[in-house]
Amino acid sequence: YDESTGLKHAYESARMFGRFQELLADFPQENLHETIPWFHHTPRRLATLKDAIEKDVANRAASSEDEINFCSRTRKHYSDHYRFDR
Repeated sequence: YDESTGLKHAYESARMFGRFQELLADFPQENLHETIPWFHHTPRRLATLKDAIEKDVANRAASSEDEINFCSRTRKHYSDHYRFDR
């Protein structure tokens, strides 16, 4: 999804993106809203996760250990700006 496999692929991707924009040209923007606030803001989501793990108000951290460890192990895939352990 980040790299083109060739000129034909790049051309088709650009063509379809242009078509998508064309179809949205008259879409009523007032109908749009943020479904999940801050969903795409990785630092904030990770900070919220870290806080939830520390507080563990529902006593689920122990049963979520695999998932928590996965986040810790994969944090190197985030840029330094989005570090999990900040």
